[in-house]
Amino acid sequence: MRYVFIVAVSVAILLIGYSQASKVRSVSKALEEIIKFINFYDTQLNYRKPDYEELCDQGEGMGLQFISFDNKSIALSDAVNEEIGSVFREFINQIGTTDTYGQTSLCKEYLERFSRMLSERKACENNKIKVNIAVSILGAVGVFITFV
Repeated sequence: MRYVFIVAVSVAILLIGYSQASKVRSVSKALEEIIKFINFYDTQLNYRKPDYEELCDQGEGMGLQFISFDNKSIALSDAVNEEIGSVFREFINQIGTTDTYGQTSLCKEYLERFSRMLSERKACENNKIKVNIAVSILGAVGVFITFV
């Protein structure tokens, strides 16, 4: 019975560490989706020149987790931090305000900004994930050593 308790507590600690590591990854996934959406919009501008409502309709079919297209408005999930959300809202507010050339240059500018954010985030994220996993493994080993 004692060993079952030790294993259960160790597994719980490992699962907590893994869940914390997956939370850290969610912001990077959101940034990757934003980049995917901006690339999609840029491609649509070059070939079809859709209006805002048509863009929302097409965006719904992309299967994005962090970007929603409710009531013909494009919004970012609350899971993303405020800095990324404000930059994304800046981009969304500028959609359709200039000619095609201006919109494609806008897409390139924001693609660079979000790509830079993603690379910075991934560098920081890898360190946090390593620490989370190491601490959870140490916690599990500590529980095992303490109770055995």
